[in-house]
Amino acid sequence: MSSVTERLKKSVDLHRAGQLDEAENMYRDIVRIDPGHADALHLLGVIAHQREDYDTAVESINRAITVRPRAALFHCNLGASYRAMKESQKALDSFREAIRLDPDLAEGYYNLALELRGQQQFEEAVIVGRRSVELDPLNAVALHNLGVTYNALEKRDEALDPNNCDARTNAGMTLLLFNKSDEAIFHFEHALSVDPTFTKARCWLGRALHDAGRLHEAAAQLQQAIADYPDDVMAQLNLENAFISSRQLEESRACF
Repeated sequence: MSSVTERLKKSVDLHRAGQLDEAENMYRDIVRIDPGHADALHLLGVIAHQREDYDTAVESINRAITVRPRAALFHCNLGASYRAMKESQKALDSFREAIRLDPDLAEGYYNLALELRGQQQFEEAVIVGRRSVELDPLNAVALHNLGVTYNALEKRDEALDPNNCDARTNAGMTLLLFNKSDEAIFHFEHALSVDPTFTKARCWLGRALHDAGRLHEAAAQLQQAIADYPDDVMAQLNLENAFISSRQLEESRACF
């Protein structure tokens, strides 16, 4: 072939067709011509990963990143090899760098969510997994994994220390991400039954009540939170939203 670009295109076609030996040979030919060809180095690493030769994969992809450090997909695939090697922190760092470089890289969020779940960091895994699904709503595997993560979080919450207000509040916050206002309210109210001065729970209770359409109750909780901590900006904003929603409700009723 007359050019490196043409060689790369042909080798990628072979790679996609599952002809790994032929693709690898062509990638190596490209690297012999251009030792700093980032794409060929990266794809050699991808083939090594597919063959479960993770040390070689990491070495090759790192060489590609040295040449092109801002290639988000390189960092994502590097993280996948680290995860296969059970190098959890390196995997997390790689996935985080991938989505930092490309905030719309669905694959980066998907892989980060998997690794976070593996480390039982369920709250963040749910948030990251939800972003993955938002970016790629047709990815059934990502949606399934998000559900698995949520189920794991629910099981963990069942074993919560009933007196751990912060854990209860965090559980409620996660439930709100799934629009489960009633279940979230239960956790916030439980936290407040243990410690009525736990303002974080009261603020989020106000938010959950607002989402559930219980606007007057939401306003009452948020007013109490502001009375306890007048400088709480979150409570003030949520209270303003509750009042706006309440006024809109009254205005709509006046039309009938």
